[in-house]
Parts: sequence; C-alpha cells; structure tokens
Amino acid sequence: MVNQDTRDINKILDEYNKKGISHVKIAIIDIDGVHRGKYISLDKFASIYRKTGGFCDCVFGWDVDDVLYDNTQFTGWHTAYPDALIRIDGNTERTIPDEKTPFFIADFVANDGKAPHPICPRNILKRTLQRLEQAGFGAKLAFEYEFFLFEETPHSVREKNYQNLKPFTPGMFGYSLLRSNVHSDLFNSFLDYCNVS
Repeated sequence: MVNQDTRDINKILDEYNKKGISHVKIAIIDIDGVHRGKYISLDKFASIYRKTGGFCDCVFGWDVDDVLYDNTQFTGWHTAYPDALIRIDGNTERTIPDEKTPFFIADFVANDGKAPHPICPRNILKRTLQRLEQAGFGAKLAFEYEFFLFEETPHSVREKNYQNLKPFTPGMFGYSLLRSNVHSDLFNSFLDYCNVS
C-alpha cells in the first residue's frame, strides 16, 4: 500500500543538478488533512528516497492551530512526541511554479519502514479505496473551491476577532470575470498554486 516510484534516484538527482536545483520540499499530511512539511537538501532527499526519514508524530496530536491535544492516546506528552518514519511517494512529484522547487508527499510508515502507518490519513484513504475496489465500487473525487478574499493580514483578522473584515473588492461579483481580470496577477498565482488549469 505504500507507494514508491521505481525511478533511479541517481537519475533524478542528475536531472535536478542539471537544472540547478539545490533542495526539495516534502510534505506529510497531519491528522486534520493539512500539509506539514519542510525543505531538505538533495543529499537528505536522496537518503529518505532510498530508505526512510523521520517526521515528528506531534502532527497526529495537535489541531490546525498547532495546539496540542491533551487527551490523545497515540501520541502526546506521555510518548514525548517522537519521530515516526516516513517514506517519500515518488509518484507525487510536482514542481511548485513560483519556487521552481520539486515537491513530494511522504507517507508515514510503520516501524519496519515498509508497512503503512496505522493512522496516517493518506494510508487510511488508500485502505478505504482498496476496500471499495474489493467490494466492486470505485470513487470519483473532486474539489470545489469556494472562498472570500479579504484585504487583511493574519494579525488584523485576529485583532478584529474575524469580524467586520474588509473585502478584497467591494460587492459580491459572483462569477465575475471582470474582477478576476483586474486582479489577474493574484488570480493566476492562486491558480498556479492550486495546480488548476
């Protein structure tokens, strides 16, 4: 169930060196489905890609504001939040457009470095999809992004207690092409970030 690209890591490194790439971004998925990650050198990337790496399992014991839960069983103060093993899923390679940086998702794996980690969200999803397939079903998933843009900062929204926020532009302008054209630089950067075409 743990995916691993079969490409030769030396060929990947040669490709990155030719492009002048010095580091890679990896992410794991926390208990709430949020990407948590870090930048690593090519040497560290190669080491993790060939075997495994470590990532603190506190991501299974905190909320989206990084506040540690006080009633967890899997991880917590009682376990001292140790590192858990991760393995890079080579099939997830993407390039972050603004950074021109390779990006990979890593899965948590069991202590043997091979079996899926029991509470890793990606592994739970894979198990669920496998059970669906065994039962003769399939799943088709898609995302629909609905959101509002505000002319605020992370600090100002907290100062305002998330109330009476200043909209990015006045009015609703539902499905407006005019507004997206006026702010096309921002809009296109957002689409690139979401990998939407």
